[in-house]
Amino acid sequence: MYYVYEYVNPVNKEVFYVGKGRNRRYKSHLTSTSNDRFSSYLEILLENDIEPIIRRRFWSEDEQLVLDMEEYLIGIYGRLEDGGTLCNYLTYSSTNTKVEIPDEVKELMGTMSDRQLGEVSGINWSTIRDYRNAYGIKSFRSQNIGSETLSKIFRRDNSTYKIYSVNGDVAEGTRYELEGVGGLSSPDVNLVLSGSTKHVKGWSCDKSIIGVITQYTKKSVYNFETDEVLNMTYKELAKHANLAETSCRNLYSENCKSLKDFVMLENKDYRPDRKDYSIIELVKEEVKVSGTRTQLSALTGLSSGDISNLTRCYQKTAKGWHISKIDEVNFTYVRNRKKRR
Repeated sequence: MYYVYEYVNPVNKEVFYVGKGRNRRYKSHLTSTSNDRFSSYLEILLENDIEPIIRRRFWSEDEQLVLDMEEYLIGIYGRLEDGGTLCNYLTYSSTNTKVEIPDEVKELMGTMSDRQLGEVSGINWSTIRDYRNAYGIKSFRSQNIGSETLSKIFRRDNSTYKIYSVNGDVAEGTRYELEGVGGLSSPDVNLVLSGSTKHVKGWSCDKSIIGVITQYTKKSVYNFETDEVLNMTYKELAKHANLAETSCRNLYSENCKSLKDFVMLENKDYRPDRKDYSIIELVKEEVKVSGTRTQLSALTGLSSGDISNLTRCYQKTAKGWHISKIDEVNFTYVRNRKKRR
């Protein structure tokens, strides 16, 4: 059963598209459409949470009768270029088997893809597909599937492109030669070359991408406690050192100079001023240990906050540990001051 359907703007009640179809064709435009004008109109509605009204106006088993009704309604509402409201480019549906196709085009069916033949002949490729299916002509793809001929014929773009990575790598070649570079798949390469996104997996056509901090950017960081140099992304560093990803990204972006025991390799000699290297002695029963805050944390199992509270006289003990010499006067003063706050 064929039918004619309309898309209506619920805000101004204007019909903005008329089409012909069968089965669930009337809903297919919500996910994809080759009419860019119609697609843009739909996007504006959906972005504003407005669902278009879709209604079917006419049904018949006679395809030609449905086509005639579609053409009639397009004439009634009018296309945009004719002063009407419709996004339709054509005054009739081109996806049918009744369209007159020249004999020379019929002879070429199956010798190339429907899209290629459509570009050469100027006839909508879906019209060619419908006609070919109706008369049992095998597609070019089905005739050559699995052959080298098929892969070569569809790879028509032989232009050379140059792409750059955030890590400073450069790759050059056709879009097909670039597949696999840096883990890029065929769709990834198409996205990179289209320029529709800033980068894909750290790769871009724009040279300015070099050095930009992304989850794919590798940099050298220096651990001044272990004298170790690591070359990794900020996400890998976060996982390796059990740190927050945001903090690691700030270190890589130079929003901070140090993070825990890490600095960027170019700042190897930098040490954070807040790092306290003074020697502290802690006592627990008969056991005495001494060292820096970091060393004591490892030896006693106390957190850096516990050790800080002990040295600032904010508390007397932490898990049984206390400073070897407590200034009782200062401890009482600090405790009372905290209470007043």
